[in-house]
Amino acid sequence: MIMTANNPSISFRLQQELAEAEAALSRKRMELREASEKHATGLTDAVSMGNIETEKVSIVLEITTISGNIANLRSAISRMASGTYGKCLRCGTGIANKRLLAIPTAALCRPCQETLESLPNQ
Repeated sequence: MIMTANNPSISFRLQQELAEAEAALSRKRMELREASEKHATGLTDAVSMGNIETEKVSIVLEITTISGNIANLRSAISRMASGTYGKCLRCGTGIANKRLLAIPTAALCRPCQETLESLPNQ
């Protein structure tokens, strides 16, 4: 059985996770602005400037991760709306309910995901 938009618990979970991720992204963007402002003032010593740069890099990495998560959540929500949620995007077979419960944003069945992960990075 393929999970569909008729499954309110999955739909709710995706919407909730999207709202939380968007809020986290907003907070991280604010942190990055604040770190950039600290750096722009130039009122700190070289060690502090280095720490600020390290902090900024860390925040940018977090923003990148959160943005990817948001894209995955939006994609899953879109698949629910179009009726393709729960179907593998690669081979078209149903994704196991157990997998979707564990990873609601899963777009590939386990065999296709494993094949993808076994490919060398290009």
